[in-house]
Amino acid sequence: MSSAHYVPCNSDEFTVEIKHVREFSCGMLYYRTLYLDSKRDALYVGAMDKIFRLNLSNISHSNCEVSCPGS
Repeated sequence: MSSAHYVPCNSDEFTVEIKHVREFSCGMLYYRTLYLDSKRDALYVGAMDKIFRLNLSNISHSNCEVSCPGS
């Protein structure tokens, strides 16, 4: 038996679930690599030749500046 939970898009339950979704976009950069660093409260996102550091408390709040880990 599968543990998957199907929720129709037009249901009230779906609407409640998507309220917690946050988006990040700095253009069409083909985001491919993600690294979660819970000690630094950050999500690193690799995109083409760029790396973005996002704050886990709100990944939608980003100024799209490139982060250089280790600097």
